[in-house]
Parts: sequence; C-alpha cells; structure tokens
Amino acid sequence: MRRFTLRWVGCVAVLASIGACDGSDNQSGSSAAGGGATVGTTSTTALDDGQVALVILDANGAEVGDGGLGLARATSAEVLAFAQTMVTDHTTALAHVRSTIAAAAIVPAQSTAGQQRSVASLGVEQQLRMQPLDAFDAAFICREVDAHAALLEVIDTQGQAAMHGPLAGELQMARATAAAHLDLASRILTSLMNAEGGKGDVTQFCAQFEPSAGSM
Repeated sequence: MRRFTLRWVGCVAVLASIGACDGSDNQSGSSAAGGGATVGTTSTTALDDGQVALVILDANGAEVGDGGLGLARATSAEVLAFAQTMVTDHTTALAHVRSTIAAAAIVPAQSTAGQQRSVASLGVEQQLRMQPLDAFDAAFICREVDAHAALLEVIDTQGQAAMHGPLAGELQMARATAAAHLDLASRILTSLMNAEGGKGDVTQFCAQFEPSAGSM
C-alpha cells in the first residue's frame, strides 16, 4: 500500500508551477501513524462518489480547525491573515459541499485515503499545539503547505472518476481552493525563511518542526 509521507513542504515548488504537485510515487509499507507523519496517500485507487464526498468534507473540516488554531496561536500578521482566509474559505466550502451531498443523496463513505488523512490530521494538530509560540508560525505554515499539497494529490490521483458525476463542481472548487492556499502558504513560508536569514533549503527549514524519531 502506498502512502503520502509527510514532506512538510514537498510541493513548495508550486511557486514555480502548481502543476508540479501531481502525485509522484512514494512507496511505503507503513501505516499512517506517528504523531501526524502522514497527511494523505499517493494510492491511485479511484474513489467513488461517497468516498470523495467524505474526503472533501473531512478536508474542509480539518482546515477550518487548523485555521482556528492558527488564529489562536499565530503571532505574525501574514500568518494570522492566512489562518483567517482558511477559516472563511473552508467554512464556505464545507456548507456548499454538504448541500450538494444532500441534494444528490450521496452517502459519505470511508476509504483508505480518507482514513489516513483523518488519523494524520489529528496527529499533526496535536503536534502543532505542542510547538512553542516562537516556532508556531513556521511550523503551522509548513504543515499547511504539506496538507494542501496532499489534498491536491488525492484529488488528482484518486478523484478523477467523480469529476463526471454530481460532485464534479465540488471537486473543482476543492482543487482551486487548495491550489490557491498552497500558493499563498508557500509564499508566506518563503517570507518566514527570509526573515530568518534565508539559510538552508525549505526541506531543512521545515524538518526542525517534525517529531523526532524517538517521539514517533
């Protein structure tokens, strides 16, 4: 079974091209566990409408929660503004997808991809809550770059079958929102790195916020 291993900023190259985040292979036999070390999956198994519905519902709910945490703990103005954008956009999207699901009589259903994302999201949230305040902003933005890249990957690799059904509009909206947030979060991350002298690359910068091997 394949999974999307936490890369924190594996798709930060979105600054050059959103299309770079198209779900390259990342093979692993491990399950989604370890303090939020997994935020998605790179499986190419197609999801049906019910499974796609639950992924979109959970993704929007998780991002509303993340945004709320950002508003409560962030200190930088640009991070606070991004957190508010997340809450606003994903709250609107959540209400819209609930309406579409009800109108189409779709029953949300669990999938491996959805289960991995849900478990990992809880782990990462706990990890963010434990970050000291002076490290929270950067850890939060690193998380959001990875989370939105992971959602794009699930949509692009597993949600295509639903693009021809009643959830087509919701998938297009979810992808557009995720891509816009990924772009914005990536730009903020670059700004935060520059504020610290711009030393090292993105992966090294965000690795400092990952749980240590001994804590996993």
